[in-house]
Amino acid sequence: MQDIPDSRIATGFADTLSTQGFKFLEHSSDPAFAVDTSMRLAYVNRSYIAFGCANGGLGEQDSFSGIGTYIGDVMSDPLRQFYLMAYGTLIKDDKTWNHEYDCSSPTHYRRYLQSTFPLKGKGLVVINRLLKEQSHTVASEPPVKDYYLNENQLIPQCSHCHKVRRHGADVKWDWVTEWVASPPQEVTHSLCEPCADYYYGELKATLTSA
Repeated sequence: MQDIPDSRIATGFADTLSTQGFKFLEHSSDPAFAVDTSMRLAYVNRSYIAFGCANGGLGEQDSFSGIGTYIGDVMSDPLRQFYLMAYGTLIKDDKTWNHEYDCSSPTHYRRYLQSTFPLKGKGLVVINRLLKEQSHTVASEPPVKDYYLNENQLIPQCSHCHKVRRHGADVKWDWVTEWVASPPQEVTHSLCEPCADYYYGELKATLTSA
């Protein structure tokens, strides 16, 4: 792994990945990254860059400059709390972890398995494997802000499934394709009840008891 450009790996981290069995990541089709013990980004593989560029998150293919970035700074609440808590525990306890999650595009439903591996006191490797991809089967609602603006003039959007909460007495979360592709300025991130219960029960319990 000595030929990885400096833009994708922190100084000295190639030896860590090689000696602990993660040399294969450079040729893996699964997007993967690693963080050091301070949870700063220490490595991203080619597939991570390709996925980010294809989904509009990284700009141009050769413009990545995120090595050394604190990973909490590239996440939004409430999922920031969940992942920082999980990664911190895994680093401290030197444990592996598997977590399924959705990462859908405006046109396709996608489910991933995130597998996280400790690096024996030097951080974590996180590998994201696609489990399922298909065209959306849920019809899109029209992007009418009056249906979704709450009393604070904000539109709650689930950080996990990207549905938005319809304002009113009955709790209803709608798929609005246009706002997945280009969220309006009024969007505020939240978790819908199904995602909070099924995917992030531990986080929900923590927030409820706080």
